[in-house]
Amino acid sequence: GPPPPQFLWGGGKPPLARAWLVEFGVDAKVRGAFSANYFTGAFWGPVSEHYATQHRYLSEIREKEVDPNVRTWLEEEIASLAKMIDGERERELDEAERYS
Repeated sequence: GPPPPQFLWGGGKPPLARAWLVEFGVDAKVRGAFSANYFTGAFWGPVSEHYATQHRYLSEIREKEVDPNVRTWLEEEIASLAKMIDGERERELDEAERYS
């Protein structure tokens, strides 16, 4: 599912999450803690598709973002998601082959 509303960009005003990253995002520990909280929640379907949806969403935000701390977090998350997508797709293929 989508991230909690306080983490969503769009809708007329920046989310509270962006304000935290602007103010404190220079600290890698803050960015890491924010990442852990950003990706909590539930979803259904292939994990790779969930990660791909998040990757597209954050990539769209990155195109418009100007703050360096927020951009750093976005770039780190996008890179991490790309690795997770690859790993999950490989795992899903292995699983499909095993059960077919």
